[in-house]
Parts: sequence; C-alpha cells; structure tokens
Amino acid sequence: MVLFVILLSIWLIGYVFTFIVFDILVVVDLITKNYITESARFLEQYIFRSTSYLDKCVYEKRNIKNVRIYQYKVAAKTRSGIKIFTSVEYFELKSNETYEFVYGKKSKALVEVKKLSAGCGNS
Repeated sequence: MVLFVILLSIWLIGYVFTFIVFDILVVVDLITKNYITESARFLEQYIFRSTSYLDKCVYEKRNIKNVRIYQYKVAAKTRSGIKIFTSVEYFELKSNETYEFVYGKKSKALVEVKKLSAGCGNS
C-alpha cells in the first residue's frame, strides 16, 4: 500500500510538473515584462496537453458545465529556424502566412499574434 501511494505521488508530481513550471515562467515574464516580437511563417498548431488539472467549471443559465482547457503548441518558421510556442488560446492562422508573434522570453508563451500586411516585404 505504501509503495502504491509513493508511485501515485511520483506520477502526480510528474503529471502536473510541466504545468507548474510553465505557469511560473509566465509569471516571471509578466513581472519582468520580457517579451520578444518576431515575424515568422506559421506552420501548424496542435493540442499539446489536456488534463483534469486544467478543468474549470462554466456556469450556464441552468446548470454547471465542466469544460476541459487545452494547451496548444504553435510551430512557426523564423529566419533562425523553427520555433515552438505554447498557448492556452487557439489561433485561427493560415498555413505558410507570415505573422508577428509576441511571446515571453523564458516561457515561450504566446501573448499576441498579428497578421502582417502583404506590403511589408517579408518572405
């Protein structure tokens, strides 16, 4: 029984650890206001993780609904290579279009995404 509790504790810590570290790094970026703006070509976006740890209750008119919160990874090609950003928001971006990504330096968390106009001269 003790071994089961120890293994369960280790599993839970490992399961939630990445979320805790990510949240701490986001707060560090927020406090230091250390953000990077970079133009990049959007490649793809995919669901990274969803757990019951991130569930939240949404109050509707007549009942309470449990909603799963996701984290997304956004892949974009910059001049220096491919970068992977993390976001809790789903962005509707078109593949191979150039966008301006604003992200935290330590957390790589996306803060804002803006579409660059065609006249900017970016390729």
